[in-house]
Amino acid sequence: MKKTLFSMLLAAFLLLAMVLPAAAQADEEYQLKVNRMVGSEFGNQITGTYKLTLSGDLSAVQSVEFRIDGQSIGTDNESPFSLVFDTSAYDSGAHQLSAAVSTSDGRTLETAARNFDFMSGEETGAMLGKVLLPILGIVALMMLVQFAMVRKQPLTHIAPGTPREYGLKGGAICSHCGRPFAIHFWAMNLLPTMRLDRCDFCGKWGVQHTLSLRELRAAEQREVAQAAPEAPIAGKTEAEKMKEMMEKTRYNS
Repeated sequence: MKKTLFSMLLAAFLLLAMVLPAAAQADEEYQLKVNRMVGSEFGNQITGTYKLTLSGDLSAVQSVEFRIDGQSIGTDNESPFSLVFDTSAYDSGAHQLSAAVSTSDGRTLETAARNFDFMSGEETGAMLGKVLLPILGIVALMMLVQFAMVRKQPLTHIAPGTPREYGLKGGAICSHCGRPFAIHFWAMNLLPTMRLDRCDFCGKWGVQHTLSLRELRAAEQREVAQAAPEAPIAGKTEAEKMKEMMEKTRYNS
């Protein structure tokens, strides 16, 4: 009797040991991916519009039912099997996202659940404030440090038209005095071609637009023309001659 009971328990244990790995393998055969389209996310805290997609061997899939907290939110019967949803359509708080996969050989598999916290508009604003305020504070501190570093730097005095070295960051034409200068390593990037920088010649800060070397060399040559004294105009204009003749006629009369 004891041997029979032991044999039954051993057989049940072996059967369970075979079934569990197979079930685990089936559950890992497909995974649910959650991709942001429009919105914000902070770790597993999300808000906005997201796209659910299935990854795995899609050739064996007939349909996919997407679920939130075990409840169906839609089914896709065509590859690549996806669904778009908006978190604002659901209560804020913790939710589980999963998918039930129906295969061509008659199996129904469920992906491992993925846990997310849906945030409301107020929660998103508060979270953005927590993230952005420290960043803005760091940026402001960096700007103060930069201003302090360059405030006492002497201005550059070189003759107009003198060729300049512009370095790796390139150069710009000062938005105030119009002279070309090299962008400094501490200049703040605003856009790919815009920098907040201080001119070496006039000492003023401004938004500077980086230019090509050809444009900078042309600006150097314009400095020479602008600095040259204006040549006196030879002769008199017709208007000046007419005015002088009228003056003589008035005094002779």
